[in-house]
Amino acid sequence: MPQYFGKLQTTEQPWSIIGSIQSIDKTDHTIHFNCTNSSLKISILAPNLIRVRMSPTGEFKDRSHSVTLPDEEWQIVPFEVRETAEKIEIETAQITISVKRDRPAIECFDKSGKPFASDCDRPMGWRTGATAAWKRIETDEHFYGFGQRTGFLDKLSEVKTNWTIDSLDY
Repeated sequence: MPQYFGKLQTTEQPWSIIGSIQSIDKTDHTIHFNCTNSSLKISILAPNLIRVRMSPTGEFKDRSHSVTLPDEEWQIVPFEVRETAEKIEIETAQITISVKRDRPAIECFDKSGKPFASDCDRPMGWRTGATAAWKRIETDEHFYGFGQRTGFLDKLSEVKTNWTIDSLDY
């Protein structure tokens, strides 16, 4: 087979998708979802703020190197967890988070029941060197900014890698 410089054929690995929820563990700050092939953790940081983390191995790396506070250093926010056969709901004073059991898709709702963040049919996954989450957007939604980025202001349909590496005194 001929090979061309800069155009070598590559075979993309398929995405491994987070499996169904087997059990949950609750602490003052987090709900840990034990899934068939991975783990999911939702941390309640404020009445209107959550942190979602997914781990293919089930182990979560230490966040002490992060520029944001570790989950345990945030003030404890009261929340309720309700379980049904189809889903697990987490409710704070300002939002409700719904996680489906069969494929852990996350949907967030405001107090009036209006959704503001929803996973697609393929919620979260991983393959060598990458993790991803797929979110549903409405036809009239757009994505603007993303910090020091070049190109057009509207970043709709672009793939972005987000990270925080600036020093605190930048």
